[in-house]
Amino acid sequence: GERTHNVAAHDGVRTADHKIFWVPKTKEYQLFDMKKDPQEMKSVHNDPAYAVVFNEMKQELDTARKKYRVHSAIIGEPRKDEWWMKRHQSMNKNARTQHDLLFIGDSITQGWEGSGKGTWEKYYANRKALNLGISGDRTEHVIWRLDNGNLRNQKKAKAAVVMIGTNNTGHVMQDPTEVRDGVERIVSTLRARCPEAKILILGVFPRGVKPDDAKRKNNIEINKLISKFHNGERIHYLDISDKFLTTEGILTKEVMPDALHPRQKGYEIWAEAIEPKLKEFGL
Repeated sequence: GERTHNVAAHDGVRTADHKIFWVPKTKEYQLFDMKKDPQEMKSVHNDPAYAVVFNEMKQELDTARKKYRVHSAIIGEPRKDEWWMKRHQSMNKNARTQHDLLFIGDSITQGWEGSGKGTWEKYYANRKALNLGISGDRTEHVIWRLDNGNLRNQKKAKAAVVMIGTNNTGHVMQDPTEVRDGVERIVSTLRARCPEAKILILGVFPRGVKPDDAKRKNNIEINKLISKFHNGERIHYLDISDKFLTTEGILTKEVMPDALHPRQKGYEIWAEAIEPKLKEFGL
């Protein structure tokens, strides 16, 4: 489970004697002897005595993951933190009222209530906007929330702005193809539950001070994949990354002090960048 191995249960296969799973955070396979070690305390993936078993089960797991595209980014899952559930329930309460504009994401979206509060008041206070961002969320947490009340009574929403995936990168350096699948699941849910809404997928914002930052590079690869969801009709893609950066690709403290979360100036950049699209959507 999430608390034990930082990997979702469905990322593995098992037999009566052995269990193998893939750990996204460390990008390695772990193998356990379920008879000798039923509590899964010590992986034997590097033990020569288990080489044959490891290779056979690794091949089986790789085949299954590829065939079914089953991985942590697409299986909706709530988080265990009490504060998280309280915020989720608070958003469900707000969602009882019909809104025109939905913002869906993680801490960067939640930050509209912090560093971005003034900008939110300026741009969205009179547009029936709803903030559906929770700090630390990955795609799988958003999927769960959308299926469990966040979209209640939002069938008439006019637009949804989606910016998610940087925690899939930051927490486990997840493969971009898997993050893409998670974003795709979110978009599919929005299409079904908000049938009149235009969906604006934003490229995952840049992170790390310099262009060669490994996590920024992972986000760039994610963006290359999710950009393909754009159809110019109900689904639109917009990458505003360059607007946060200097001409040399530097992410300054004036925009994002920790090279991840925007300060007020960053939210102003965000709002200005998407305003033409929102007007295009009739907002």
